[in-house]
Amino acid sequence: MDKTSKIFIAVMALLFVGVTAVVFFGGNSYELQNIGKNSAPSQTQNDSSQKIDNGSFQPYMDIMHEKITKKWTPPQTDKDADVTVEYTIMKNGYVKDPRIVKSSGNNAIDKSAIDALNNASPLPPLPLSYDKDSINVKFNFTVKASE
Repeated sequence: MDKTSKIFIAVMALLFVGVTAVVFFGGNSYELQNIGKNSAPSQTQNDSSQKIDNGSFQPYMDIMHEKITKKWTPPQTDKDADVTVEYTIMKNGYVKDPRIVKSSGNNAIDKSAIDALNNASPLPPLPLSYDKDSINVKFNFTVKASE
């Protein structure tokens, strides 16, 4: 078997595993891990009242996660902390109404999460396959204690 055929089979196998995972796990939530040295936005999930196709939306969520992660600079802390922010992404990618739904207990960390969302806006426009004008998303930010 030549090299091109091996690559093709490997890509198809990965695609099969990815699609199978989407079909098997289904649902409307996304858990995206990005564990950095001191911080990581850790989970993202869309509002469960909105039905979306996970297969076509996952790449968008990955891009969104990466863009927000690059804009987030949390303050140093002596203990781990989590903050959950809910916001709306408009069809054109603009972030609207970011709000804390679960505080970390540290105002500076909470503010840094809101700032990351505002600074990441606009995100890419929502996928064309998504026929609504907006989507609500919950995003969990996790700060690891400074060593």
